[in-house]
Amino acid sequence: MPIIEVNGPNPAVSIDGNKLTIQAFKLGDVQIPQKEWDLTKFQDYDEKTVRFYAGVDGQYHIDDNRDIFWLVAEVKLPGIKYKNAPTGEADENGQEVMEQVVVVPDMGQDAKIKVWALPDQGGNK
Repeated sequence: MPIIEVNGPNPAVSIDGNKLTIQAFKLGDVQIPQKEWDLTKFQDYDEKTVRFYAGVDGQYHIDDNRDIFWLVAEVKLPGIKYKNAPTGEADENGQEVMEQVVVVPDMGQDAKIKVWALPDQGGNK
């Protein structure tokens, strides 16, 4: 799924596979560093929304809007899905033994990502 621009483009935000990257940028006098996250680490059994805020302390705050400066991105993650996969073993009746494994999503396709333009790009709080 492509990135949805809420109030304008934000070229600092990108996704590659399951990795969300926010490039370094400045908000006023505060330098916000580049950071990457593996979005699968935020998944839950049900669909989940994760918000990435830039803080007045120059750090990112995830789902914590205290002392924040700017909402940079919001990612709606799909719930964890499972599939049955063969183990390569057979049970006492000769039937193939199956196990449940997690299906790794492609967040670039399965997640919904919204971004907000940075203040110097025409964004407003």
